[in-house]
Formats: sequence, C-alpha cells, structure tokens
Amino acid sequence: MEIRELATIPVLVLANKIDKKPHVTEPELILELNLDYIVDNPWLVIPCSALKNINITSVVEWLVHQGK
Repeated sequence: MEIRELATIPVLVLANKIDKKPHVTEPELILELNLDYIVDNPWLVIPCSALKNINITSVVEWLVHQGK
C-alpha cells in the first residue's frame, strides 16, 4: 500500500479502560498522537470501557458510518 492510499483511510482510536484510574484523556491522546495534523481523512478518539459497556455503541456506529 502506498502512502497516498493511506490518506483516505479512517482512523479510530479507542481509549479503553476509562473505568480505571488514572487513565489517559481524549485531549491527551489527540496531542500525543498528533491527530490534529491529520486533515485528509476522518479520525475520532472514543473513550470506552469494554468491561462496563461504555461507548461501545458509539464505536459500532462510527465504524458502520465509515463503511458506507
């Protein structure tokens, strides 16, 4: 795969384990991963807890939307 092809691929970052303290916040992840520099493709950070089923629906909805 060429670099140009990657420019159209959506990026989803799941910040799992938000039920644990301390945990990395969404703004911290955006800063550390330099996500605000990605301008050619959609990206999203979703804080979640698989154990407590927090934001799992949001993850699925975003993935379905990107597949259209």
